[in-house]
Amino acid sequence: MVNALAPRLALDRELDLNVSEDRATLRDIASRSPEIAKLLDTTLDDYLALFPELHWRHISWGGVVFVQGGSYSQHFDLVEMLQYTAALQRLRGFPGFQCLVAGFRNPPQVPSTLFEVGVADWCASRAVTIGLEFSPVVVARGRVKRPEFRWQTTLGELYAECKRGGEFENKVSRRITKLVDCVDAIYKSYGPWLPSSRLEVRFTDSVKNGVEGRIRSVVERAFAALGQGMPTRTITFQEGEVIGTVQILPAPLLHEDTFGGDVIHQAKLVVGSVAVGINDAYLDVAMSVARHRANAVAHLMRDALTQLPEDRPSAIFIQLQGLGKVIERVQQLFSAPRFAQVSVVGLFTGRDNRLVWRNGQQFDGRIAVERSNSSQGV
Repeated sequence: MVNALAPRLALDRELDLNVSEDRATLRDIASRSPEIAKLLDTTLDDYLALFPELHWRHISWGGVVFVQGGSYSQHFDLVEMLQYTAALQRLRGFPGFQCLVAGFRNPPQVPSTLFEVGVADWCASRAVTIGLEFSPVVVARGRVKRPEFRWQTTLGELYAECKRGGEFENKVSRRITKLVDCVDAIYKSYGPWLPSSRLEVRFTDSVKNGVEGRIRSVVERAFAALGQGMPTRTITFQEGEVIGTVQILPAPLLHEDTFGGDVIHQAKLVVGSVAVGINDAYLDVAMSVARHRANAVAHLMRDALTQLPEDRPSAIFIQLQGLGKVIERVQQLFSAPRFAQVSVVGLFTGRDNRLVWRNGQQFDGRIAVERSNSSQGV
């Protein structure tokens, strides 16, 4: 939601914003970037008021803030936090604002609260928006609930719930790391490999039991092929969901679209005295997560329903790292009776944000049009 291309603060030492001299140093460093200097001038006082805890005041090298609480620890970029502060300035006049900022008092809840701030600021900047109310009281399935906010528009009211796919993304990262370790161990059990070759291993959507045996088969076939001499073209082997391709260097990594949908990958490089890049990797392992991400969205939408009224139109906003087959999955869910009141689903990746709405109801594409004089920045 925040502008990831915004300039960063080049701090060469740590700063304590409780100390006036360090605040002056921060302003001096920020003055080197007109964009940051303007942002700092208009938000620093509110940043200090909205984020009173000591961890928000301690700025590490590179302009990073470390937020800690119990076993939880995560870092946030100060410039991004100032951008969020600007969003909070725009939202402070809406009812329930204190319920929104209360999320920052609980460190593990900070990422979710930041996403909610970004979504609310986006909604507030739409041309159809009349107002917002944070943490409204509703009855959902016989229980009192408080969805993120009530979005009042000229098209009608929507009760909104925000969900992050962070748990899913972390699970996928752990899975790919295990697969990389497995492939690398099997790769190194053979050899020596031709130094001018790279093995690229791809996994389709579903990794099934016994995958180690299929990995070994693919690696063994690839090694045997190289043993017959330098290939003149790319060679590919497949065992079930495991696809192995031998590339002769120098060569770029195979295009991700070859395997369809969102792909995450990890590469292995030999690091020595000569600079190397990703295309110099001797091994690259990737897995398609398109179907997994679509299933994660279905889970998040079902979870959001537990906070939303059953008899009022609603919107669900979801934060992901990629779209893949997600839009198709959302459209399928629109036909399920349990999602009958879900009119709009917002999908935010930070790069490719989409709004999906149900056909034949009042909340159509007009809801996405930005107000012409909007200063919305996240």
